[in-house]
Amino acid sequence: MTSLFNSAAVNISPNSSTSGNGAGEKNRLCQQVKSALQSLVNDLEEIDFQESHQLRDRITEIIKLTTVADQQEKVEQQTFAALAEKLRLAPDNETLLDTTVREVQQLLDADRIVLYTFRSDKEGIVVA
Repeated sequence: MTSLFNSAAVNISPNSSTSGNGAGEKNRLCQQVKSALQSLVNDLEEIDFQESHQLRDRITEIIKLTTVADQQEKVEQQTFAALAEKLRLAPDNETLLDTTVREVQQLLDADRIVLYTFRSDKEGIVVA
């Protein structure tokens, strides 16, 4: 089990911060968890008893799930970056609003999306 503790000591220092630059910090921590879990799998392979197989399978499943979560996060980031670029390139407010409605409708797989603007008399007007 020494490699598990060595891996954790190398990857997670006492000066590590769990707050900070958001997605980068989250990705770094996710990689540290994967590394520690993989180290645990390697350690369990050295142990010859029934439970090690079950634990190894569970840890492998956790590693797969964190990998899928990472991939989904990357896709979401790419999607939002593409949306932001489309909105940035809108030549006028009307195009901006129409593009926003279309893109949000696709992202949410919704039948209808409505954008309102509210006047000072608390009346709403549909703008897109």
